[in-house]
Amino acid sequence: MRDGLMQKCFFPEEKCIELISSLWKFKIDKPHFKSESPEHDIRLTELRLRLERLPQFRGFFPENLLQSSSDLAEDTILGDFVKIQSDGALVLKGSESSQLVYSVEMEISLKNAFRYTQKLASYYLSENIDGILYVCSKPAIIQSLKEADIEVRKNRDSILHFVIEKDVFQSSNKIIFTNAKEGFLDLG
Repeated sequence: MRDGLMQKCFFPEEKCIELISSLWKFKIDKPHFKSESPEHDIRLTELRLRLERLPQFRGFFPENLLQSSSDLAEDTILGDFVKIQSDGALVLKGSESSQLVYSVEMEISLKNAFRYTQKLASYYLSENIDGILYVCSKPAIIQSLKEADIEVRKNRDSILHFVIEKDVFQSSNKIIFTNAKEGFLDLG
């Protein structure tokens, strides 16, 4: 169900994985066939399609793909995303020839504060993540994330950026994330 309406969704079978796994430069040796939350995955896919339109977009690795490959689990950068079970890894062009890698988290329902604290603590321990982009369905989720971020980071600079989901789709050219200190991360 999405917005009170029934939607269809399809899941790959083993035969499909055999056909499409050759499209990637890494092996798919632990494929995930079924979603834990189809609504979450559909909304994350809509977000990915929006992110692909950013001029600095270079790539996106969704959680199912990250969890499906031991090559990605062993990668020096993407391995952290696999361990933390990020919803996705977003690769953006940085200044000159550099690249930035952000974790993407889609939050459609408010979770226990302890879960946010644990997840954020894992991100702060990672050296390979440039930031965390939380796309939230409600302001209450953002408030809970802010509180968890303050508890976890202590005196460190925040790497947490957030935006309300509907705001991502209202602008055709930019996505503006806010961070804990009310600064902005402007993508677009």
